[in-house]
Amino acid sequence: AERILYTTTALDGTITAASALVIVPESAPTDPWPVILWAHGTTGIARQCAPSNLADPLGAGAMPAQQEAIDQGWAIVAPDYLGLGGEGPHPYLVGAPVAQSSLDAVRAARQMNDLALSEKTVVWGHSQGGAVALWIGIESATYAPDVPLDGIVAMAPASNLPAVAGATEPSRIAQLFG
Repeated sequence: AERILYTTTALDGTITAASALVIVPESAPTDPWPVILWAHGTTGIARQCAPSNLADPLGAGAMPAQQEAIDQGWAIVAPDYLGLGGEGPHPYLVGAPVAQSSLDAVRAARQMNDLALSEKTVVWGHSQGGAVALWIGIESATYAPDVPLDGIVAMAPASNLPAVAGATEPSRIAQLFG
């Protein structure tokens, strides 16, 4: 596994740095590794909450079957999202910028010299990442046609925020969604 810094576009349209983990199997591939673009669940909104800064980066973002995916020969590109692990605010639950920075993580991983990553890419996300996975599906064809998607798995996506806000008791957390 390597933590990478790559460039992406910030909310205001400027170029900024973002971070991600790139995890590949230990054995050299006979064919390029297919890619799982892992969209993590909520880990916080501050820079230090980036999964790549945590002791169990994929576990913190609720990725199931990570070892099985690696054992089956998949590479995992796990972006921290815009504003987590890099400068600027994290656009929590704002779909397009987080999706675009995630697609840029795959682009950056494909440029790494020592890796052979295939064009085959599957997006897999949970909770906040489930919503990000859906947004990646929306944004990919126009923002990153060079990152074709073979499938999207959106587990427990945060996709109907008004309903979530209406179902919660009044609290400071609920105010984030109100």
